[in-house]
Amino acid sequence: MSNSNNSESEHNCGMEYCAHSKTWLYTIARIIVGGFFLWQGVNKFINGPTAVAGFIHVSPALTWIAAFIEIIAGALIIIGLYTRFAAVAGAIDALGAILFVHSQRGWNPMANGSELAYIFLAVFLVFIVCGNGRFALQSIFCKACGCDCGEHQNKQTSSAHNHNEKKKVHK
Repeated sequence: MSNSNNSESEHNCGMEYCAHSKTWLYTIARIIVGGFFLWQGVNKFINGPTAVAGFIHVSPALTWIAAFIEIIAGALIIIGLYTRFAAVAGAIDALGAILFVHSQRGWNPMANGSELAYIFLAVFLVFIVCGNGRFALQSIFCKACGCDCGEHQNKQTSSAHNHNEKKKVHK
C-alpha cells in the first residue's frame, strides 16, 4: 500500500513540475526554433542566393524572398513578437520548400533532405495555435499598455471557466 501511495506521489510531483516548467520550455523551444529558422535565412545571404538557388534549381529571386521571410519570421519568433503571424509566414515558407524545392529530389524526406522543413512546419503549426507564450516581448507590451491582443484572453477565460466549474461541483 505504501508503494502505491509513493508511486502516486511521484506521478503528481512530475505533473506539478511539468505544469510549472511548460511556460519556460515553450519559451526555450520558441527561441531555439526561431534561431534555427533565422539562421536558415542568414545562411542564404552568406552563401549568396545564386549559389543556393543553383544547387536546388530555384530562381535566385525566390531564394531572396525565402531568406527575407526566414530572417524576419525567425527574429520575431525568437523575441515573441507577432509569433502567430511569423509562424504562418514560416509555415508557408517551409511548405514551399517541401513542395517546390525538396520534392525535386523525390518525395522521401530522408532522401530529399526535407526533414528540417517538415519539423519547422510542425512546430510552426504549434506556434500558430499557442501564440507567443508567457515570456515574450509582446506580453510585456500588452501588460504595459493594457491592450487586449488576445494572447492573455485565453488564460483569463479558461481560469474563469475552471472557477465556474468548481462552483458547480461544490453546489
